[in-house]
Amino acid sequence: WGSPGAAEAELQPISKDGKRAAGYYRDAVDAGHAKAMVNLGILLYTGTGVEKDAAAAAELWRAALEEGVQQADFCLKNMEERPGELTNMFENHQQS
Repeated sequence: WGSPGAAEAELQPISKDGKRAAGYYRDAVDAGHAKAMVNLGILLYTGTGVEKDAAAAAELWRAALEEGVQQADFCLKNMEERPGELTNMFENHQQS
C-alpha cells in the first residue's frame, strides 16, 4: 500500500497499519483519485483496518471503473466469480 494524498514527509509505506491506510485512501477518494477507490475498496472488501463492507467496496470499484481504472474490473469479477479470492490474495501479499 502507499499513502495517496499524504504530505511528502508521510509517503512511507504503511502496510502494517490498515486503519491509517484507509484514512489516506478515503482522503484521496474524497479528492477525486479513482485509483484510490480501488485500494479503499480492497480494504473494505477484506475488512483490513475498517469494518468489512462488500457492498461499499463494489460501489467504489464500479465508480473507479467508470473513471477508466481497469483494476476495478478485476476486483469486481473476482468478487462476483470467485468470492473470497481477493481476500486470500491480499493476505498472502501482506505475509510476503
